[in-house]
Amino acid sequence: MIKGGRILMKKKIIGIFVCMLLIIATVIPVAGNLKIKYAASMAINTYVNEISPYLVTTSPLIITATGPSDLNSVTLYYRWSKDNASWTGIQQYSIFEGFENSGQNSSLWNTYQTSGSSARIRWNYGGDSHSGFYSCAMDDFDSGGDYALNVIYTNLDFSDAEYINLDFWQREWGDEEHNAPGDSWTGWSNYDAVAFTNDFSGGGTTWYEIFSASDLNYQTFTNFQYNISQDPDYLDPPNSNFAIAFQQYDNAQIPNDGRAWDDITIEYSIGAGINWTFWNDFSNPDQYYPWMWHFDFPYGAGYYEFFSVGKKTGEPDESFPLEADARCRFNQKPDISNEYPTDGSTDVELIPTLEITINDADGETMDLDWYSNVSGTWQSFGSNTDVEDGTYNQTNEDFDDFDTTYWWYVTVTDDINTVSSPIFEFTTYENLPPNTPSNPNPGNGETNVNIDIPYISWVSNDPNGDDVTFDVYFGKSNPPPKKVSHQSGNTYNPGLLDFDTTYYWKIVAWDEYDYSSTGPTWSFSTEDNLPPNTPSDPSPANGATDVSIEKILKWTGGDPNSGDMLTYEVYFGTSSPPPLVGSVTQPAFDPGTMSLGTIYYWQIVTEDSGGLEASGPIWQFTTQLEPNDPPSSPDIYGPPLGSPGKQLCWAVVSNDPDENQIKYIIDWGDENTFETDYYQSGLAVEACHSYNTQGSYTIIVKAEDDKGLVSEESTFQVKIKRTKSFTRNIAAFDFLLLRFLEKYPLLQILFMQLGLL
Repeated sequence: MIKGGRILMKKKIIGIFVCMLLIIATVIPVAGNLKIKYAASMAINTYVNEISPYLVTTSPLIITATGPSDLNSVTLYYRWSKDNASWTGIQQYSIFEGFENSGQNSSLWNTYQTSGSSARIRWNYGGDSHSGFYSCAMDDFDSGGDYALNVIYTNLDFSDAEYINLDFWQREWGDEEHNAPGDSWTGWSNYDAVAFTNDFSGGGTTWYEIFSASDLNYQTFTNFQYNISQDPDYLDPPNSNFAIAFQQYDNAQIPNDGRAWDDITIEYSIGAGINWTFWNDFSNPDQYYPWMWHFDFPYGAGYYEFFSVGKKTGEPDESFPLEADARCRFNQKPDISNEYPTDGSTDVELIPTLEITINDADGETMDLDWYSNVSGTWQSFGSNTDVEDGTYNQTNEDFDDFDTTYWWYVTVTDDINTVSSPIFEFTTYENLPPNTPSNPNPGNGETNVNIDIPYISWVSNDPNGDDVTFDVYFGKSNPPPKKVSHQSGNTYNPGLLDFDTTYYWKIVAWDEYDYSSTGPTWSFSTEDNLPPNTPSDPSPANGATDVSIEKILKWTGGDPNSGDMLTYEVYFGTSSPPPLVGSVTQPAFDPGTMSLGTIYYWQIVTEDSGGLEASGPIWQFTTQLEPNDPPSSPDIYGPPLGSPGKQLCWAVVSNDPDENQIKYIIDWGDENTFETDYYQSGLAVEACHSYNTQGSYTIIVKAEDDKGLVSEESTFQVKIKRTKSFTRNIAAFDFLLLRFLEKYPLLQILFMQLGLL
């Protein structure tokens, strides 16, 4: 291939350079246990002794070397790898994009397209490819004549890369070429090219061309290769602003124009060679035979390789070997601590939540397994997988017997080391039955107990703090029958009891593990029956008059035996003694609607549950005559202003709750009064009057029904002025409206109800 008309000799250099790197990175580590050796008179030869066992779990490690005792010093060198493949020093990367995944891989690629154009990038173009099914195609999808720029550029961090090599396949459609005028440009520019930048920032301050449109002018997929790190414009070492761009510019869609990319490989390395490290410690180099170091594994867990270099005054220093003298893998064992229950604990609850704290000094994740021998052999009963440092817990449902010793332990594995804890033991607490029920209420042998005692009660709890339930035995016989099983409270409602009766009762307390304790049989005797109280305090009172015909009869009854069931026989009528009309259980009776102006007689006889009676006296009352209520306060509607000598009219209206007819008594406020005829309730009535002199007057109106009951008074303020003053202060329209409403006050009522005034 030719770049800008130049023969690309760089590719040959690339091949040589890559081969050299491969020899350093891959061939040398597998070349065998090579070590340059010389005759004793010619060269110094030392070597680090084999480390055994290969897996080291504690730090520091005593490392020794074999070599002459007359050396001035022996220096220890090492290197480290986390995975036994990528060693400290060189790290090699190979990024491949075949565009076979769905959509853009944003971890590899960013994009730029001309704003507002029909630029199109198809990440899974199936029309043609170098390999697989898809390639990345770019074109202008609407073919409308406008030009569009498509760019994909790397989203990788090339900081401190030692070399960067590019390999890709490309083809184009159409025959237009958009070559850059030179080998570089600034920002996003409309060229067909592959380019790189050392200082990408919003499009790249400067782009350097790798392949031009002329270089890329192939109608079938063609391979291109280039070692960017050998380019004269490459900034060595690169930083995070380094980027590689693939761009296409044209005004038509595939197959008339466009470009496709496939199988892009970007190879780069970070670091330089094997990079053996001088161990930075006060004891290194060792200046005293025997040659020995206390190595503290500065990189933590991983793989370590060592060699030694001897020095002696007057002789050449020992050469660096091609291969390590000794190797080991360092991984610290996980730590186990803080077991719960603490080993040897007693009085532990059943099925306790076991806890253990684990730590891995190397920061590796661990698998935690839990074991017990409750079944007779050691068996796993739980695990926590892929966990970090912390405290973890498990339960074992078989740790459920009282006063029993259980054993358990855990193992922790960090994929390299497996560590077992000591065998822990704990003993569960001894379960005790509930305390014997005591403190009965009513007390044992108590007498004269009320028959409606709200409840009987007792005291019982559990010495272990367990939940306690109770069986209740209660009755007139001894032993009493069971009434309730396993109730949670320590009270029981026996209901209404019989008079003068002995009751027996007993409580059995149970804890949640079916341990029980039985209380003694207690007894108490109820009170004797007494006759009811004599009915009193009648309502209506004896001899009352004007009693409502809807009156409910009430009285005071009761019984000296609290809770005794009472029945009240009601005698009621217009004759004395009155007849029995019914019985009730409450001290109230509804006789229904009674007659007006009538004398009624009534008597109450109370009977209790034991058949004892108490008779009240015969009471009487007289019902009201025909009922009547006064009318409502009148509403007044009319003009608030007027002229002397001019007749003014007002409307008044009142409602009578008994629908009686109403008349209105009016005091005009000027020592004149007026009384209307009787009118239907709720009907507006007009009344007119004229005032002879100027002034303010208060009109007072009362409504009186045809039964003689008078309402509360209502007032209305009216001001009488001369016509000139009146008309001067009121707009012409308002003046005419006022005059109209003065003549027709009923319309004023309507307007006011509609909210128009």
